[in-house]
Amino acid sequence: MLTVRGLSGVRLVISDAHAGLVATIEATLPAVAEHLDAARDDVLALTGFPGEVWRQIWSTGGDHPPRRRGPGRAGRRHHPTRHRTDRLGTDRRIASDRIPRCPSPTPPART
Repeated sequence: MLTVRGLSGVRLVISDAHAGLVATIEATLPAVAEHLDAARDDVLALTGFPGEVWRQIWSTGGDHPPRRRGPGRAGRRHHPTRHRTDRLGTDRRIASDRIPRCPSPTPPART
């Protein structure tokens, strides 16, 4: 089907209007095809809104304050070794506790 449209050498196509994909979905999943056909007006309803509203519809919420994260999420981000349960992670943590700490190098004196 891609060669019919003048394309060659394409390895990945992402489109809901690709004739081959539509035919495959209709053949293998007829209930899905019927459901999508019945819901077409609802799915495309937002296309009837004025252009000024589209930015708000497609927005990821940049005009809202950021949501606070729970303490569990922050802990996983800030202490990743705490949640390692595999053997390698445990060995690393034990070894890091046994390694002697070197003092920080002192910067050279300014003259």
